[in-house]
Amino acid sequence: MKHTNRNHSPLASAFLLALCACAASGTRSADSPASGATGYASPAPFPHVPIPVGSAAPATPLAEETPTPALPRTLGDHVRWALAHNPTLGGLSANLSALAEAPRQVGVLPDPKLSVTHYLEPVQTRVGPQRSAVGLTQALPWFGTLGLRAAAAEQQTAAAAEGLHGARLETARAVRRAWCELTYLGRVAAVLEENMALLQQSAQAVRARFTTGGASHGQLIRVDLERARLGDRLRAARGRRAPARARLARALGTPLPRPDDEPRDYGGLLEELDADGALPATAFPAHHPELRAARASIAGARARLSLAEKQRYPDLAFGLRWIETGDAAGMGGSDAGADPWLATVVLDLPLDRGRIAAGERAARARQRSAALALDRTRQSLEARLASARFDFEDAGRRMVLHEEALLPRASTVLHTTESAFRTGQATFNDLLDANRVLLDLALSLEGARRDRALARADLEALLARPLPQSDSISQHSSDKSAPAQQAR
Repeated sequence: MKHTNRNHSPLASAFLLALCACAASGTRSADSPASGATGYASPAPFPHVPIPVGSAAPATPLAEETPTPALPRTLGDHVRWALAHNPTLGGLSANLSALAEAPRQVGVLPDPKLSVTHYLEPVQTRVGPQRSAVGLTQALPWFGTLGLRAAAAEQQTAAAAEGLHGARLETARAVRRAWCELTYLGRVAAVLEENMALLQQSAQAVRARFTTGGASHGQLIRVDLERARLGDRLRAARGRRAPARARLARALGTPLPRPDDEPRDYGGLLEELDADGALPATAFPAHHPELRAARASIAGARARLSLAEKQRYPDLAFGLRWIETGDAAGMGGSDAGADPWLATVVLDLPLDRGRIAAGERAARARQRSAALALDRTRQSLEARLASARFDFEDAGRRMVLHEEALLPRASTVLHTTESAFRTGQATFNDLLDANRVLLDLALSLEGARRDRALARADLEALLARPLPQSDSISQHSSDKSAPAQQAR
């Protein structure tokens, strides 16, 4: 009997260790689909294109096979490039990848605990001395707690995913607005240059009359002053390109574009949003990422409130303990030297009801805050959409007015006034006024075009229109493309 007991002692220890390992692996494998319950899987890593600093490294066979990335040219190319290379989007994507792993971590049972005890002084019992003990304990939260933890983490991941989508829309909007500003400044500079050329023709007419005594020296000076004023406005318009290019580069996540790559048109932003040219007054998207993120926050707050209510119930823990018992010297009987087994149930008693009630009140307050945030977001989006819709339609009306009525008439008035001034039928002030009216109307037309393009960029983001796919631009750079990227 004694010999049999000693042979079974190491077997029992090995059995407990195997039970511990199985329990740990079982809890992990049983809840493995937790993070995919709502369809928010960990996204692919955000693509990154390294921007070389200094000289390029020697080309390797692998680098020679890598395709050279296509540099952005059109507005759509710039938007795709920004969606693939903007560092803010890269950081949000990495954060979303981290949050996507949270449901798998909080929605599973805690690891079991293995305890090994060695008695420094054997405890003498009737059946023999007890020398060591091995125990295994598994904590079990109250029913439904693990599912609520996973649900709260999944809703947080969902809100982060919608936040990333919203950031992508905002990045595309920033690229479009910077593109519009650069286009506007270029076209304003062209209008000023054209007006300076017209003023030069007027100056020639003034000089021709000055030689015959039909014009005074003061009129020549006024022409020079007008040209100087236009030259100052032209230098200011050209100087404003640098900060506009900086804003475009920040949205793109790349070095500054070359000045010769600046846009010359608005990239289709002057066109109507829909084929029929009408923008319904109720065109408000319920699928806007800000609204979806707010709804996910409400669902997460609801899950956390249920978790707070679960604190009223005790958590459980089950334990199993085996004690090694030696031979009972001088004693017989069937239980001499037998190793006892003990089963334990532990209850975590929630006695502090005030603490639990405070947690419930805090969770309810967060839920109310999330609900109010949804209302606030909806109202803000509606107000921004109404403003952008008005700006878009009003700018279109002004464009038509200037293109079809005002500018043609102002151009006719200028040519008529020039002819009349050459024959002495118009004064010098009439000629200057005609030049200024034509310039003001041309600049007003460009301002209307810019306002319409900017409003269209805002509408694209507010209506959550589909973004251009970024797969048309290569996600990798080669050593051959390093000098070109460094130049940019």
